[in-house]
Amino acid sequence: MLWAYFINIIYGIYFYPKYAVMNYYDTGSYFDAFQRISNWRADMFRTPVYPILLVLFDPMDGSKDAFTPVLAYFQLLIFYVSMYCFYRLMKNFTKKPIIQAAAVIAYGCASPIIIFNKSLLTESLTISGIIFLMFLFFRHIETKRGGFLISACFVTFILTMLRPSNVFIYIVTGIYTAGFWVRNKRFSSPVAVYAVCLLMLFGYMWLNRIQNNYFGLSIVSERNRMHDIVCADIYHDNSDREIVKAIEAKKAEDRPDPEIAYEVGLEFESFSPINRIGAFVSEAMRKHPILFLRYLVRKSLDIGQTSMLMWYSNSQVKEGVPEPLVIPGDFLSLNIGAIFLMAIIEFLVVLSGWIREKTVQWDSFLLFLMIAGQSAMNILAAPGEYHRLFAPVYPLVILCLFSHSGWRGRLSRKQEKPEKPARNALRPVYNSGR
Repeated sequence: MLWAYFINIIYGIYFYPKYAVMNYYDTGSYFDAFQRISNWRADMFRTPVYPILLVLFDPMDGSKDAFTPVLAYFQLLIFYVSMYCFYRLMKNFTKKPIIQAAAVIAYGCASPIIIFNKSLLTESLTISGIIFLMFLFFRHIETKRGGFLISACFVTFILTMLRPSNVFIYIVTGIYTAGFWVRNKRFSSPVAVYAVCLLMLFGYMWLNRIQNNYFGLSIVSERNRMHDIVCADIYHDNSDREIVKAIEAKKAEDRPDPEIAYEVGLEFESFSPINRIGAFVSEAMRKHPILFLRYLVRKSLDIGQTSMLMWYSNSQVKEGVPEPLVIPGDFLSLNIGAIFLMAIIEFLVVLSGWIREKTVQWDSFLLFLMIAGQSAMNILAAPGEYHRLFAPVYPLVILCLFSHSGWRGRLSRKQEKPEKPARNALRPVYNSGR
């Protein structure tokens, strides 16, 4: 582990100085959100954790026009701490030190992952947070100590408040907690803590409802769903003719569908009830479920052909660094279709374990739930930038790839009952004198 960690540090010294800390168009919205949060109001676009961190680590005046990128260095620190958790996860899947070290090096050097450490976006902390969450799950599987599961429940809430699309993690944690409840056949503190964290989630959504007339984590999801309705072309017979006419007028200008969906959504949000776009989208999906399902299949196939590295570009390279810049970590990139493949493989491992032994392989089941959950969120509610939105599960793909490359020692197998000794095993052995 130490030499793998040393390699990652050396690689970081080579990699990070070449890139500037990037302030993206999303970054400004986090500063705007903090202005509302500082007045004790929920922001209907951004959940509170990242806006608070961005300003907390900014010694300037909290302005999106004049800030210092201290948060990026905090993200980098957290990422290097998460490497230890990743190593512990890898130890649960393979006994071969060379495979463990190779996986840690891949995690610490893969460009699709580490480029976010110098980007003022939620992806870096989400990547590290999911690794820490999986570490807590696996420690609970191994030790049965309730403290690990209780901590996992709180991390689930924090990750959701960091990035609204992480809400699927509540389902993952809920399934595992329910399984723990069933196995123990009694109500326990982790179950109670999960219920409290669930209430806190709905409490925030209710606060959004009271202050912004929107029951949800972020209204951005409504805009994203509008994108799918326009691209699927299933809005023509909706009852809200004003929105239909607005879309058709922009289509007549031969504008791209994503651009039309964004502009129409923004336009009607500005003077209409906030839930109007959501109602429009729900009506279209309700009237044309088969057409919408076909669109999702086409969308999934398109996403699968997208490179993990597509978002990453030389626009972030510092001045004076020669271009085009080719980084060794760039070659640790795959198409997003590899994520779908890993989800299928883990599901088959879980299924085969259940058929053979009538037990749940919780290590593989958690990997499957996490990868499938993130994939479903992006397919159902993301309009683009999939290379960025899938980034939180890239480390889990590395974990799967390397764990399947060697002998896989499963946590659940460690917990199997020892075989009964042979009938003669406990009999005394007499020295024959030979």
